[in-house]
Amino acid sequence: MDNDDNKFDNEELKDENLFFKMKLMAEYGAYFSGPDGGSKVSPEIENQFLKNIEEFEKQFHSGKRVTISQRLKNPVFEKEDSIPDDKISEALKNVRNLLNENSISLDALCDVTDRELYRFIMEELIHQEVDDVNMPGMMSCFIYEEFYPNQEHNIGNDCSNFFHFFLTKEYNFYAHHLAENLKGESYLKHFSDSFTSFEKLDFAITSINIEGEKAHVHFTADFIGTIDITQQKQRFCGSGEMELTFDGEYWYIERVVLPKKVDDF
Repeated sequence: MDNDDNKFDNEELKDENLFFKMKLMAEYGAYFSGPDGGSKVSPEIENQFLKNIEEFEKQFHSGKRVTISQRLKNPVFEKEDSIPDDKISEALKNVRNLLNENSISLDALCDVTDRELYRFIMEELIHQEVDDVNMPGMMSCFIYEEFYPNQEHNIGNDCSNFFHFFLTKEYNFYAHHLAENLKGESYLKHFSDSFTSFEKLDFAITSINIEGEKAHVHFTADFIGTIDITQQKQRFCGSGEMELTFDGEYWYIERVVLPKKVDDF
């Protein structure tokens, strides 16, 4: 009898879940697909998942936004310039704990002093607006560099990503790093098309020099190119250069000097 009751309860829950899905699709344009690999989710777990989605959609579509200070219930913080150096790390830790407790996270991609992060939170971050959505496990995430870009870090990432995708011959991925003069049938494309594949042995940026809207990057690289018909391999090793230009938002590579060929085999 218990098995029959459980079966009935499951069928009832499945019907409720189907109703939930239709409601979410009609009211919020939700889309549902089956789980990967054909695995099945229990009706109980699916039901809780759908309830969470419904609650999120209700809160999100209310359109209400609040400042982070309001989310924190407008606490009074100690001013940055009144905190001694030996206390600033502890003060920052306490503030970040408060942010996390209220579903706000702040990260920095590069080295930023504790004092600067504390100042940034007190003077700028707490005035930022977030959606007034309170859901377990949902965070509003901020990155310091979105407000204060570290151009050297951005340039290094752009050059490293370009070189990776250049050697994997994924043109669509590396082309967006290039200035217009290097797109299409440039010498880079002709060089890449001369080989069927590349093997990267090493790549390292050795220096980045920024002057206004121009940047000059020196790097070392070691890679092997394979020619399909003959299976001949050529090794390129040594120093190289990249020159970039800034358009006010992004850096674009406008010149690349690859390492010289050092061996055929």
